Amino acid sequence: MKQVCVLGNGQLGRMLRQAGEPLGIAVWPVGLDAEPTAVPVQQSVITAEIERWPETALTRELARHPAPPGLRQS
Repeated sequence: MKQVCVLGNGQLGRMLRQAGEPLGIAVWPVGLDAEPTAVPVQQSVITAEIERWPETALTRELARHPAPPGLRQS
C-alpha cells in the first residue's frame, strides 16, 4: 500500500484520508507538532495542506530534506 503523509491534520487531511482508502493509498494526516520520528519520511510521499508552516521540530527536520524542483526556494 502506498503512503502519503499530509502535513496538517485538519479537515482537508481527514478528507484526503477517506478518499485514499478505496484507492489503496494510506493517507496519514500529521499535526505539525508531531515528533519527527512519527513521520515515515523515507517510505512516504509528503504533501502539505497549509501554506505557512510554524517552526517546530518536525518542520525543521523536513526542511533538511531536498524538495522537488518546483518547491525549492531560491
